[in-house]
Amino acid sequence: LMGDFHALNQSQKGHLRVLRLLPKTQKKVLFVEFLKRQDQKFLDLYLKEELSEQEFLDKVQWEQSWGFPWKSYKPLLVWAKKHRVPVVAIDRALKFHGDQSLALRDQFAAQVIFETLVANPDHLGIVIIGDYHISKNHLPKRLLEKFGNLKIVRIFQNSETIFLKLLELGKEFEIDVVRFNRWDYCLVSVAPWVKWHALLLHYEETIEGDHEIVYKVSEEVHRFYGMLKHDLNTFDLDDDFHVTTITDNKFFNQLDSLLNASERSGIRELIEIGGGFYIPQLKTAFVSKLSLNHVAEVASTIWHFKITKTGWESFMSEDYFYELVWIFVVQYFGSKLINPKRKMATILDLKKDLRDQKSGSDYYPWVIKIKQEEELWISGIKKRLSLYRKIPGKKRVRVAREIGFMTGEKLYFLYRKRWLSSQDLMMYLQAPISTWKETYLQVIRKLDERPDPYPSKYQRV
Repeated sequence: LMGDFHALNQSQKGHLRVLRLLPKTQKKVLFVEFLKRQDQKFLDLYLKEELSEQEFLDKVQWEQSWGFPWKSYKPLLVWAKKHRVPVVAIDRALKFHGDQSLALRDQFAAQVIFETLVANPDHLGIVIIGDYHISKNHLPKRLLEKFGNLKIVRIFQNSETIFLKLLELGKEFEIDVVRFNRWDYCLVSVAPWVKWHALLLHYEETIEGDHEIVYKVSEEVHRFYGMLKHDLNTFDLDDDFHVTTITDNKFFNQLDSLLNASERSGIRELIEIGGGFYIPQLKTAFVSKLSLNHVAEVASTIWHFKITKTGWESFMSEDYFYELVWIFVVQYFGSKLINPKRKMATILDLKKDLRDQKSGSDYYPWVIKIKQEEELWISGIKKRLSLYRKIPGKKRVRVAREIGFMTGEKLYFLYRKRWLSSQDLMMYLQAPISTWKETYLQVIRKLDERPDPYPSKYQRV
């Protein structure tokens, strides 16, 4: 039984990671709460590719019936289709909610699971259902009533109590799985406030209008900015800024008059890859998407520009490549302070994606080449870094962000391990813009003296 926090994409990713680790020779059946039993016929047709994706979503009335992002749940059905694992819908349509609804849905799900596994006794049953349902007095109790003797493994996700205990022990970065006993486990992939942030944004997207969403996002950016001021002991920084989104035409008109053509092109690329930024002259931060990590990145950028008293510079020009990388280092580091469970891909992961021809990896060879050149520079074989000047214009921001985020991951690791003092950290973070390239090079030299947080994000998860 795997507990699902519906609004959190990392929860569905957690299920997928578990599914991929199960023995391939074991026969399986996947039971899912996110589809109604009455829609089983449409699910079967979709898995047999007799319905297109859109036809399937229309038939099951996904938005009205479930309402949580389809893109989060689709990979689970893709996995089942690829491995020829039958999928069984176990939810029941009810006109009321609350404890009585929860109990009736437990009973209904237990009956469907019982009938399916009795007919397929050699199959392992895997159930993806809301985390409340896997409490002992809910679905597990109903299953035991049906089966009498049944081995039930429960996998919870992102318990607040567990995370806070790990935080108290200083282990929140290192530990991703906690075992309570032989049958009960907890995956820890995000901080508790991340999942509640995801739920809040889900409700606002489905209930509130655009104006209310912008207002709430602004609140979140200010809140995270306040957290960074507290964590980094910079209480004297002012809170004088506002936040905008893609719907603000006035802001883009102001950008047109402020930036040159090259800078506008760079900003456009940044927006296209889901990046955020801060324009000090306008005292305005731009948020391109509503994920917690992105909102935290924007808060970090505001903090960085304010602590260094930096105005808008031509960061999008070729000569400012490593300055741009450093902005992304601080952006990621600050977001990691807010969400310690965030993980960044490594060079090994990029090479794997290239071998697998993963979409969107066309700029990875440049990231790998730049990092290789940095290694040669650190070892003294190469006297200067120049390869960045050859990066094609449209890939420049992507390459800078990938390298900056990788470095931000390592910087956070050093800081949490106390291999980097608070004084040295603040010296780096407060460095004036004229020294950002030199600061970045100092940091990568220091990082080279220590082991990486993990060799591969894929291996870690």
